[in-house]
Amino acid sequence: MLAAVHGNGYKYRPLFVFQGTKLCIRRYQHRSDPFHQYLESIADCLSRGTLVTARKEVAAVDSSNFHEWATALMDDTKDLQENERKFLLIYDGYQSHLWIPFLELFREAGIIAYAIPSHTSGTTQSVDVSVFSLFKTRFGMLIEQCTKERPAHDVYDELDFCHVLTRTYENKFTDMNIKVGFQKKGVTPLEDYWIFAQTRPYRHEEPTKLASVDEMIKMLDCERKKNAGDILGDVMIHSQGFLDKK
Repeated sequence: MLAAVHGNGYKYRPLFVFQGTKLCIRRYQHRSDPFHQYLESIADCLSRGTLVTARKEVAAVDSSNFHEWATALMDDTKDLQENERKFLLIYDGYQSHLWIPFLELFREAGIIAYAIPSHTSGTTQSVDVSVFSLFKTRFGMLIEQCTKERPAHDVYDELDFCHVLTRTYENKFTDMNIKVGFQKKGVTPLEDYWIFAQTRPYRHEEPTKLASVDEMIKMLDCERKKNAGDILGDVMIHSQGFLDKK
């Protein structure tokens, strides 16, 4: 699933990605009277404007469906572009999202694209903190409930999943949940402390500082003359980079 939200609580059209080469888009359903059928399409199971696509491999976001979603986002934000308002797009920095044509697409639309390190969005991105976590939990509970209540021979198809997806999406992607996420991460209203002081679930390596050959030889000579006590006393200095000097 690909989704984008605005700091004011507005949600843009999502993209649902299904697995497989074929996608069920309509079926006949029975009402209370088994002799009366009606045709149900996939559009009837989704929120208005929702995008749907299929992927042969494991259902995930790749360059193709990301481009489809990004193009739709450009259309949904035309009013902001026409008003020449600054638009900052914060998204996961996976390899499939960093293709040059995407960045050019955003630039032409006047959108500032900011890709955060991949696999860190659970604590750094507003929508993941307050919306997606609730969405995933609720979606899993509904799927488990529906599976238990349904006969084993009655297989779920794409339309069944769309019903559950839509119920969960409308229930969790609310303006209140969206605003809470932006507030928690200090994005809006802007809070410098939360942006720069939040914990990251990955190791940050300090950049190594370069030195000339003469400086390196001099430092190595100093190392040879040190005893164990001196070396232990310099641990804090060396934690900032081996070539750092006092």
